[in-house]
Amino acid sequence: MAADQAIEACGGDAREAVKALIVANEERRLEELASPGYARGRLLPRDRGDHEA
Repeated sequence: MAADQAIEACGGDAREAVKALIVANEERRLEELASPGYARGRLLPRDRGDHEA
């Protein structure tokens, strides 16, 4: 059903629907990567293993 809706939104052109979905997915992924909370805790020295015990 979602695929049919995407195709319909693109005037019946399945190729355009796929391109639009790819762009939307990439935009969402970039927003997640740019989110300050996404990397929280991952960049701390303790997570990289280069801290003193």
